[in-house]
Amino acid sequence: MALIRSLAVWVIIYDSQCWLGYVNKWNLESADFYMFYAVATLMMVISYVMGRIEDLEEK
Repeated sequence: MALIRSLAVWVIIYDSQCWLGYVNKWNLESADFYMFYAVATLMMVISYVMGRIEDLEEK
């Protein structure tokens, strides 16, 4: 269950960052998208670890 939640977190964070950049007409370069990817991946890892801890506590 933690993996599914963490993937959902990744999709939501990455898409929202790209959408905000598009809506606000930021001049986005490829380096910006790599930064969005890095932030979303970091949040996914944190979400996965916290979810695994929560799953282990339930058992």
